[in-house]
Amino acid sequence: MRPSKKQIVLAVLVVGLGTFAGLKYHADHSNKEQIAAVTPPRPGCDTVTVAAATEMAPLLTKIADTYNHSARTVNGKCFGIKIDAVDSADAEAQLVAGWDVRRGDAPDVWAPASSSWLAIFGDDAAEADRSTALVPSSASSIASTALTIAMPKPMATALGWPKAPIGWSELAALAGNPAGWGSKGHPEWGAFTFVKANPNYSTSGLNATIAAFNAGAGSPTPLSSGSVASITARRLDASLEQAVVNYGDDPTAFLRTQQRADTEGKPLSYASAYAVDEKAVLDYDAGNPSGDPKTAGTHAKPRVPLVAIYPTEGTLFSDNPYAVLNAPWSTRDREAGAKDFFDYVVLPAQQKVLTDAGFRGPTKKPGAGIVASPNVSAAGPTVTLSTPSGSTIAALRSAWGLLRKPARVLLMMDVSSSMGDSTAENGPTKLEQAKSAALSALDEFNGADEVGLWQYSSALPPGAQTYQELVPVGHFDIDKSQITAAISTLTPKNDSTLIPAVRAATSQLTEDVEPGHINAVVLLNNAKNNFAADNDQAGLVAALQRSTSGVQIYSIAYGSGADKPALQSYSDVTKGQLYDATDTSTAAEAFTSAFASF
Repeated sequence: MRPSKKQIVLAVLVVGLGTFAGLKYHADHSNKEQIAAVTPPRPGCDTVTVAAATEMAPLLTKIADTYNHSARTVNGKCFGIKIDAVDSADAEAQLVAGWDVRRGDAPDVWAPASSSWLAIFGDDAAEADRSTALVPSSASSIASTALTIAMPKPMATALGWPKAPIGWSELAALAGNPAGWGSKGHPEWGAFTFVKANPNYSTSGLNATIAAFNAGAGSPTPLSSGSVASITARRLDASLEQAVVNYGDDPTAFLRTQQRADTEGKPLSYASAYAVDEKAVLDYDAGNPSGDPKTAGTHAKPRVPLVAIYPTEGTLFSDNPYAVLNAPWSTRDREAGAKDFFDYVVLPAQQKVLTDAGFRGPTKKPGAGIVASPNVSAAGPTVTLSTPSGSTIAALRSAWGLLRKPARVLLMMDVSSSMGDSTAENGPTKLEQAKSAALSALDEFNGADEVGLWQYSSALPPGAQTYQELVPVGHFDIDKSQITAAISTLTPKNDSTLIPAVRAATSQLTEDVEPGHINAVVLLNNAKNNFAADNDQAGLVAALQRSTSGVQIYSIAYGSGADKPALQSYSDVTKGQLYDATDTSTAAEAFTSAFASF
């Protein structure tokens, strides 16, 4: 089953989902540079800490730098602003559990991507018997961006874009049509496919799920627990879920995969549609899918742009609320400084920083970037949906857990001798830490999923194999105890057999591909291949590239000895993802992020 809210909160406390001391461990660990909040406090001034959503943090850091070099004061006192980049879901869970100062300064302000997270906090805090007064139930917006259905332009045009109305219902019908794109005159495009992020972790994934349920319910009024339970609402969302290629906790990872496909001359090969924010469409079309100003201009614009569809039944805005916390660790003075920084952010000069980056203003007024782009609409959506209550969002997430596309996953654990090395002086071994991390993330799966377990290294029984099947891929609800027991008893031994093990795993899954499932390998690696009888890395990558099975590889580069280039190549050619856990203390988050793709 999917983790409960309390399990998610506990995971944040125990395994450390992210690092809040300025550097943010991002959910997708490809080549994206970590975001650093490096603005120093003003000398002689009190420091106000803002925990900001990762897509907003670089821009707020830029604005904070100008604030910190200004002469602004409040009642004769000055303040320095420090921005920490924190995923909205991570921050929400941490605030419910009680902020662990060992992982960074407790914030005076929380600036999540959407007010949905304020509602989620209220519900989670009440359920956990925590004070709901810490986070206000509403807060003023500093910028906004609409959820869109982004499509490669030729595919959108085939549906009648930009003139024809297109909504969730049309996409659900196309997803359920056996003829797929053939019903629109393009059989060469195959089935309609969809990519959205996991609503337990992603704002865009949550907004897409809310909007799809609203469309199914047939009303733009705020969702209730009753409408979430509606058969018609669930039927529409289920049609969309079955078209999903993969989930995940980072929408920009999808766009980086789309960018690779475009660069390779196959822009229509990954997915037909993406549930991402309007700003993300602008970032992608500028050649910068991460949206980080530091990477702007480092990649050419795509050959085939994405265009934004604003669903006719309605969509939601991520309103980027600025919530000054009623926190016992804060002070009245810092609260005043926090409010002064808000007043500064909403001034025209600072708003231009945000709108130039693709955000709309707090009132949803478009900036120059939106107005100039032919691929988004300055007018925005015709119907704007409201954020449901926290309890309704909880019901929605539970419903999504039942409707999401099931997965067929093979977990591969590296047990080569280097896994016996200690992670730190007097610390656990790498394998002990990896085992704990994998076990902590297993509840991402539910009874509809099929999961198996292999270990790999040289000279494994029977017959000195390069891998050993410990639990065949089977129903997770039946086999979970076997998988848990098998992981717990893993021991380090012999040499790494990365290449032959990956070859064997993908071959087996390809033979047994389960239609209607996400078929994938989750690969933990700590050491380069050291098996002379099969060291053909290029041949393996070529074989993976030729495969049409759809088996994806989600690689975890674990420790400094991991073969990151090889792992990156496996994930790239199979349209999976690479998660960087070379800092072994981040293994639990890497496993959670990988398993959240299903």
